[in-house]
Amino acid sequence: MADQNGCFVCRKHNGLEFVPGGPIYEDELVFSGHSWSTSDQSTPLLGGFIVEPKRHIPTWAELNDGEAETMGRVIRGVSKALK
Repeated sequence: MADQNGCFVCRKHNGLEFVPGGPIYEDELVFSGHSWSTSDQSTPLLGGFIVEPKRHIPTWAELNDGEAETMGRVIRGVSKALK
């Protein structure tokens, strides 16, 4: 799926890094989870979330159409749920 060794995000998606609070949403293309404080990675930040592709990409410009569409839909849905 990705560069497990050098990329924190890829390591997280491969179960090699702790994800506080677990996933909010996850499918084959994207992952959405809780944001957390950099000083205390065990405690999710209330009202904060991340959405990221599961495929290793260096910049957002490399998203394919399916990833971009799914990420937009997930961002909107999670934002509405948190509101």
